[in-house]
Amino acid sequence: AIMKFPSATAALDLPLRKAAEIMVKSSSEILPVLENDRFAGLISWVELLDAGLENCSPLGGCERNG
Repeated sequence: AIMKFPSATAALDLPLRKAAEIMVKSSSEILPVLENDRFAGLISWVELLDAGLENCSPLGGCERNG
């Protein structure tokens, strides 16, 4: 089977807060990260929570914990 690439992606230098907003708006649990149009990694909600971001919403952004 071939994996379909999600329509939502993030650039390597995108702030985590913006990545979280993209994930919320696209209802994604993971967000592929691209560098020069090549796959560089993934961001998941675990990374966002580890970074202290919580309560993310498409309209209000994210709050920083602590």
